[in-house]
Amino acid sequence: IITDLKMPGIDGLGVLAKAKETDPLCEVIVITGYASVDSAVEVMRLGAYDYITKPFHLDRIRFLAERALQRRRLSQAAAETEAYKRLAQLDGMTEAHNRRGFDELLSSEISRCRRFGRPLSLLMIDLDDLKVINDCFGHQAGDTVLKEVASALRKSVRHCDAVARYGGDEFAIILVETSKVDAIAKATLLKDLMPTPGRTSGMVGGRPQHTTTISIGVASYPADARTLDELVRQADRALYGAKARGGNCIKAANR
Repeated sequence: IITDLKMPGIDGLGVLAKAKETDPLCEVIVITGYASVDSAVEVMRLGAYDYITKPFHLDRIRFLAERALQRRRLSQAAAETEAYKRLAQLDGMTEAHNRRGFDELLSSEISRCRRFGRPLSLLMIDLDDLKVINDCFGHQAGDTVLKEVASALRKSVRHCDAVARYGGDEFAIILVETSKVDAIAKATLLKDLMPTPGRTSGMVGGRPQHTTTISIGVASYPADARTLDELVRQADRALYGAKARGGNCIKAANR
C-alpha cells in the first residue's frame, strides 16, 4: 500500500493501522510533504515499510515497491522452508518424529544436559505381537494400532518431551530433565494407558479381538550412559530384556 500521510477523512496513520490489522505482513509506504522527525518515527513504529518525502522521483516508488515485494517473497520462502524442514522430521503415518528427527533432538538434549548437569531419560518401546494383529486383521488394522499408540504416547507426555517412531513397531520417547526413578514411573503409566483394538475401527468384525500391549526399556543419562550411542544401547538392551520376560512389562537398564 502506498498512502499519503495527510488526507481528508482518514490520515495515513489510520490507513497504516488498518492495513496492519487486516494483514500484518502487508507492506505500507507512507508519503508526506510535511516531513518531521516525529512523524517519521511514528509511521516506522507502527510498522511502515518506508517513509519518503515530497517531492520524490517515481523511480523511488518503484524501487521501494520492488524491494518490499522481494522481502515478502523471502519471508514466504523462509516459512515454507521451516514447514518442509518440520515435515522432513516427522513420520508420515504416526505424525511422531521420525528417526532423523529423533537423532537430532537426542543429540541436542544430551549436549544440553552435559552443559547444565541435568538428567535425561530415554524410553524404548515395542508393540507386543504387532505381527499377530497384521496376520489376523490385516496391515490396515496394524497401521491403525500404530497411529493410536503414537497418539496415546504424544498425549501422555509433556510438551517438552519428544515421541519418535524409531523403527517399524518401535517408538522412543526422550524425557528431558527426568531421573531414572521418574522415567520408570512414567513408563508404568504409559504401559497402562495403551489403547486396545476394541477401540480400533476395522479390527472387530465379529472376530476375536487382540489386546495391544507394549514393552518398555528405560535408560538414563548420566546414570546409565555418558554418550548418546551408549544411552540408546542401554535402552535397547533393557527393551530386549522386557521382551524376554514375555512382553507387557518394563525393564530398566542395569537392574
